[in-house]
Amino acid sequence: MRKKKLVSAIIVTKDRKNDLLDCVASIFASSYKPLEIIVIDNASKTPVSRWLKRKYSKVKVIRNRQNLGAAAGRNTGIKNAKGDYLLFLDDDAKVDRNTIGRLVKVFEKKKKAGIVQPKVYDKDNPTVLQGAGHGINLLTGRIYAWGVREEDKGQYDGLREIPMAGCVWMVRREVVDKIGNFDEEYFIPYEDSDFSQRARKVGFKVFCAGDASAWHRGPKRTYVSRTIEWLGITSPE
Repeated sequence: MRKKKLVSAIIVTKDRKNDLLDCVASIFASSYKPLEIIVIDNASKTPVSRWLKRKYSKVKVIRNRQNLGAAAGRNTGIKNAKGDYLLFLDDDAKVDRNTIGRLVKVFEKKKKAGIVQPKVYDKDNPTVLQGAGHGINLLTGRIYAWGVREEDKGQYDGLREIPMAGCVWMVRREVVDKIGNFDEEYFIPYEDSDFSQRARKVGFKVFCAGDASAWHRGPKRTYVSRTIEWLGITSPE
C-alpha cells in the first residue's frame, strides 16, 4: 500500500482564541492522515501556547514577539513544516472532515496542480458562499470572486481552474521550492493573490475543488468601511 504524504497545516493567528480552537479542532477531525499542525502566534495578548497546548499537545506553536503579518507568519510556518503539501488556513476558518483528503486527491490526479482550494462558505450562513476562487484587476487592485453571497445550488461543483486562491488553500511543496516564500511586502491582504500569480507564471495551475468545503467568518471588526474596501483596501494594516 502506497504511503500517504504528510500535510502540514499552517495557521497564523492573533487574539482569536475561539476561532482558532474551531479551526484546529476541524483539522484534528480530518479523515486524512498524516497531518501536522503549526500555529504561528503573531504576538497575541495572551500567548497561544498557554492555553492551546493544554488541549492539543501535538500542535507546534511558534510565537513572534510582534505582529509580523500574514505573509511573514506563513513564511515562518513554511520554514518549520515537514509536509509534502502545505495547507494554509485563516485562523477564523474551519474545514470539513473530508476536505484535506479531497484537496490531496487533486494533486495526485493533476500533476501540474500547484495550488488547490475548497469552496468557502460563510460561518454564520453555512450554505451561502463566500467564494469559489478569485482574481484581481491589476489596474485597480480590486479583488473579484466567484460565488460571493450566493446560495450554493451546485453552480461551482466539479474541479475548476481559477486565477487565484485564498482563505483556505493547499500548496504543493515544489511550488515553494520553485518560486520561494510569500512576499512579506504584503502585510495583509494580497499575499495569497501574489503567491498564486507567481505560481501560475512558472507553469503551475490553481484549482477550486467543488467537492471540498470550508467555512470562514464574515467581515471583521477591524475592517475598513465598505467604501474604502470597494477600492481594494480591506484592512487598516
